[in-house]
Amino acid sequence: MSGTNRPDLSEVRKHFPHWPSELDVAKVPAHWAQMAQSFFLAAQVLNDEQRKAHRQWLDNVGQPADLDAYKRSLTMPAAFFCLAFSLELALKAALVKQGALDNLGSGQALPFSSHNLYRLAQDVDGLYLDADHKECLEWASEIIASGKYPVGKKPRDDTVSHVNRAFSDLTRIAGPLYGELMEMAADQPE
Repeated sequence: MSGTNRPDLSEVRKHFPHWPSELDVAKVPAHWAQMAQSFFLAAQVLNDEQRKAHRQWLDNVGQPADLDAYKRSLTMPAAFFCLAFSLELALKAALVKQGALDNLGSGQALPFSSHNLYRLAQDVDGLYLDADHKECLEWASEIIASGKYPVGKKPRDDTVSHVNRAFSDLTRIAGPLYGELMEMAADQPE
């Protein structure tokens, strides 16, 4: 083990010479797509929980506060992050499927290490992007970049981008875009 608490893969390969490298794993579109699916579904679950908690709050006005419902009502920053990150992973799945990593060798940086999703989307062959897509991808990039601080840094900071739009407004654009990217990343039956 190194100082970063990560296993030394050269030691693993002594015992398992055919163990796939991180690059081997990165070159499989399905790995990116599976991660994208997990984050997309997590966003939906978190949004559903927030909506149920909000409804519970409204139904119990005048009653003692329900701490569990209150905690569930605070899930939206995580839901927005999961939605944004699912778009990034779906974009990367489509790019990998189209060969973005085919010529990448061991030790080289991934060509899409940026979180600029609109720029990444422009590299996906056959993906049509309109003004709504651009706005959505720029929003997602901002959410991912601010992931360390998914809520305001100050107690009264209400300027965080993801609270300015409703989740349903964003999923109206992000959902079909995500679906199209996942189709592009999938193996097509012959």
